[in-house]
Amino acid sequence: MAGREMVRTRCEANMGTGVGLWSDDRLIGSNVLTNWGAFGWFGPLTIDPTYWDRGGARVLLEQTMAQFEAWRTRAMGLYTFSGSSKHHHLYEQFDFWPRFLTVILQKPVGTTTPQHANIAAFSKLRERERDDCLASVRDLGDALFPGLDVRSEVRAAYERGLGDTLFVWSGSTLQALAVCHFGVGSEAEPGMCYVKFAAVRPREDAQANFIALLTACEALAAELGLTTIEAGVNVERAQAYRSMLSRGFRASVTGVQMFYRNDPAYNTPDAFIIDDLR
Repeated sequence: MAGREMVRTRCEANMGTGVGLWSDDRLIGSNVLTNWGAFGWFGPLTIDPTYWDRGGARVLLEQTMAQFEAWRTRAMGLYTFSGSSKHHHLYEQFDFWPRFLTVILQKPVGTTTPQHANIAAFSKLRERERDDCLASVRDLGDALFPGLDVRSEVRAAYERGLGDTLFVWSGSTLQALAVCHFGVGSEAEPGMCYVKFAAVRPREDAQANFIALLTACEALAAELGLTTIEAGVNVERAQAYRSMLSRGFRASVTGVQMFYRNDPAYNTPDAFIIDDLR
């Protein structure tokens, strides 16, 4: 994950917390928990290689589950290696079960312009408009999975200088959003636009709005002089995955998402949602 800031960005953005494992005054393990309202996820979970296979990861997971319980998180997930039975067995002990593969897709940035007239960036809004927009973000989350709340991601991208969020509107109704990271200190590699989370309101024209959102993300990357756009999708969201392939995205890494009590959360074949939970 060279060139990416995967810990500070999350702990400073007031969307979650970190738990640590110590040996005397030395930090030997950590886990980062992200709170998206009714849905929570964790990672990266790390253990100093000197302390591998000594039960440290289980201690971190016990703390992790206690925190999710305190937050009253309704559904939980994680991303891990698809081919590691060792990792699967660890998480299965805490009732997390592998479901569908999660593919990290990349595409070279071309020259493109948004095809949808009603696209706006959070950074371009007035302060009062931002407050109204965040209320719409919460409403969209509820339409996808009751209680899903990614307002903290939108605020963090803007307030912490991690990137920006694009919105697709139909009148006063928010139809889609994409939280994009780019630049030094973000969760994107240098030269990359990383779509950390994107989602489209479920309705008949969801696929068209999803394509418009992808086009807008690529246009933003081109405007910034970035060379690659990256986004992860759980292939249980079959229509979203196929739509991205049709737009020229290709797999770079394949992992698997595991979900608490095998609850699919917002993963359904017709869900146009991007995330990878890394």
